[in-house]
Parts: sequence; C-alpha cells; structure tokens
Amino acid sequence: MICPHCQAQNGPDDRFFANCGGAVAESVPGSAARPNLDTASLVQVKSGAAHTLARKAVIGRHADCDLTLDDSSVSREHARIVRLTQGHIVEDLGSTNGTRVNGRKIDETVVLHSGDTLQIGAVELRYELGSA
Repeated sequence: MICPHCQAQNGPDDRFFANCGGAVAESVPGSAARPNLDTASLVQVKSGAAHTLARKAVIGRHADCDLTLDDSSVSREHARIVRLTQGHIVEDLGSTNGTRVNGRKIDETVVLHSGDTLQIGAVELRYELGSA
C-alpha cells in the first residue's frame, strides 16, 4: 500500500507507514475512527500518575524536561516522544540504561500503540490513547 501523505510503499501487514507514521487503516475506506491524539498520555504504572503528551516531550531526570522522572536509573535527557500526523513515536536519546517498548530495547524510533509499555530506566509507563 502507498501512503497518500508521504508516498512511502509499505507491506500488506504493516499497521503504520514507515516514513510518516500514519496509520495504514486510516487510508482504507470504512476503516476505524481516527484516534484522538489530544488525549494521549503516559501513565506511571507504579503510581498511576498520568502525563498528557504534547506535540513533543523530552523525558528525563533533569528539571527542564517536559516529563521529569526522579529516579537515578533515568538519564538527564533519556528519551523523546514526538507526535506525528497519525500517532506518536519514541526514541532513545543515548541514555545510559536504555529505553524499552513492550520489553524490547529500542535503538531506533518506534511507533507507539495504545496500551504499549514504555520503560525509561527502571520507570515503567503505559501509553494510552483516547478515541475521537
């Protein structure tokens, strides 16, 4: 399938277009309703604290980060989440202890899906997405 936005060619089983992050299902007539990205949040699994995501968020231990996690396993600037047209992606910023999505250490940007777990150092977060 070819993305109508970025013209990237993707495989028949892909859920998102590789270049722009757009959901493949949204390009198919009669597909499910578009998720409401304005309600996207990260929920700390241990405390239940929710953090609404903006267009771009740097996560880390430093007070200037958009989402500050007070844990020694978290780097000063650990990871970044960016909102694209159809969803959010996460990337590690060269952290000491790494970033994991659903238990898998990432070394490139990863598209997030509602319910995914994100581990920043030893802190576990859940990505939640409302619907329109």
